[in-house]
Amino acid sequence: MKRSLALIMMILCNLIIFAQVKVKPQSAPIRDIRDGKIYKTVKIGTQYWMAENLNYQTGNSYCYGDDANNCSKYGRLYEWAEAKISCPAKWRLPADSDWNILTDFVGGKEKAGYKLNIYGPVGFKGLYAGRRVSYGQYFYLGSVGIFLTATEADKDNAITKTLAPGNQAVVNTNYSKYNAYSVRCIADSSGVKP
Repeated sequence: MKRSLALIMMILCNLIIFAQVKVKPQSAPIRDIRDGKIYKTVKIGTQYWMAENLNYQTGNSYCYGDDANNCSKYGRLYEWAEAKISCPAKWRLPADSDWNILTDFVGGKEKAGYKLNIYGPVGFKGLYAGRRVSYGQYFYLGSVGIFLTATEADKDNAITKTLAPGNQAVVNTNYSKYNAYSVRCIADSSGVKP
């Protein structure tokens, strides 16, 4: 009986927390005029985010395992310099500060991982697309999503945000700019409202 009551209380607490996060589940999709791809978007707080990973082919972007089916499902993996110029017009690679605004809005980085993952309640749908290292090997498909920011950690590393199943946090990490990771674009400050 005590166990059931504790479970019910935990569920109610989670429902109250999620009810406090005001999210527009999905905004109007955007069309990338460069290749015609259509991306779902979501408004979270005051920010508009793509609700799927970028999949625009560039010279330094890759499909996990060199398999085009993975690009269709997970988007492409980008090296940092390429990621900075790969988002569609009026969209950009988010800075570390943009991610901080996002994670603060959904309850803090310690709890944001669950809310931003593929099954999370805010519509961000973070995918676990893995990564590609500079010598061409791929790792972690299905077990980790590493998202680039436009912010440098130092001359060789960029600040990234990591999501993993079972981890409630969004983890700040610094990874090599020459490896390739997922990209989520954010609407720039020009007033885009998809």
